[in-house]
Amino acid sequence: MVLCVGLLLCIPITLKFRIQPEQMRHPTYTWVWLFGLVRIDKLDSRNKKLKSPKQKRGKKSHSKSSAVAFRLIRQKAFRRRIVKFLSQLINSVKRNNIRLQMTIGLDNPADTGLLWAIIGPISGWMSTIEDTNMVIVPDFSDDVFEIDGRGSLSFIPLRMIILAAALVLSPVVWTSVVRARSANS
Repeated sequence: MVLCVGLLLCIPITLKFRIQPEQMRHPTYTWVWLFGLVRIDKLDSRNKKLKSPKQKRGKKSHSKSSAVAFRLIRQKAFRRRIVKFLSQLINSVKRNNIRLQMTIGLDNPADTGLLWAIIGPISGWMSTIEDTNMVIVPDFSDDVFEIDGRGSLSFIPLRMIILAAALVLSPVVWTSVVRARSANS
């Protein structure tokens, strides 16, 4: 039984997507597994009503868990392990023919410039990714956010499970959590 589940988890899952500017709120995507035998298309979510979360009024207080999270982020070894995990996660996803054209802009050209100061380097880095064509263009004259893209991503579920387990069971993570919790006491 375990062997059968393990073999099934070795079969890649593919996400095929298409985003068009006029349908940005409702992109189309399909999950494909077992070499096309199992296909799950995006359900039409336009008819579903989302419940808005109730907002509490008053002062915001920082909980102990957020303090622990900030202490974790400050630890160099923990940050290095998280970056390594994210790198391994990104490298384990196979990108197939990804094309993405994104236009961003705000009402004020100065605000667009500040936003571009953050997103511009990301755009340059994204253009170097193999088998992808990703372009982010600023629009200094209009308040705009448009995405036009398509492509597919494939990954092996067992590899993702192994990477997540390696992160959770990592001695670096455990010692960092212990240090952050003990500093909180």
